Amino acid sequence: MKSIIVLFVAFLFISIHTQAQEGSKSNRITLSYEAMNLNWQFNDGPGAVKGISAGYARVSQIGTKTGLAIEYGGKISWLHSVEKEGYEDEITHRSTFMNISLPVNLTRPFTIGNSDFSVSPFVGPNFKFNLMGKEKRTWDSIDGKKNTRTNFLSREERFPAKIFQFGINIGAGFRFKDFYAGYTFQPDLTKYRKGEGELEYNFECKTHTSIVSVGFYF
Repeated sequence: MKSIIVLFVAFLFISIHTQAQEGSKSNRITLSYEAMNLNWQFNDGPGAVKGISAGYARVSQIGTKTGLAIEYGGKISWLHSVEKEGYEDEITHRSTFMNISLPVNLTRPFTIGNSDFSVSPFVGPNFKFNLMGKEKRTWDSIDGKKNTRTNFLSREERFPAKIFQFGINIGAGFRFKDFYAGYTFQPDLTKYRKGEGELEYNFECKTHTSIVSVGFYF
């Protein structure tokens, strides 16, 4: 417990000291459009979901000579899809996903000439916690409208999805004065769902996300 307190105080001191050196424009908030692809080997869920996210990042310089910096923070994402299938689109699939991501990126800004415009490529690990992963299937039958619901994260599922996924962030940010725009490609190295034994391949699901962001520094 004492070690945790010491580490927390040290982290707080470093953040305050870094902020004093950098000035007041090292914090960033963003609003993003996200598209997550889900590769189900057994076709058990949606192929893609789209939505929005809101995030915060702190930029801390780690070397004045190299110009390198660390970006860390978090974001919450909500994604949804509506898909239809069947001869007359009689089956409707509605899917909803929600997650929290904690990215930690190494970045290096490059200023274009003497302008206020800079480009910052970045790369780093991503820690994602899945909060929701649900699908509802609805169809018409001779007995009326029917539906089934699936909670991919439920521990009662035969092959439940992972609550935690580890991945990487690769992309670039563009800054003009206090305005920001960026693109992130976020492949998850941990599978969203994994089977067991001989059924492992048939039931697994891999995910990756493309993110387009806008925001500003304060």
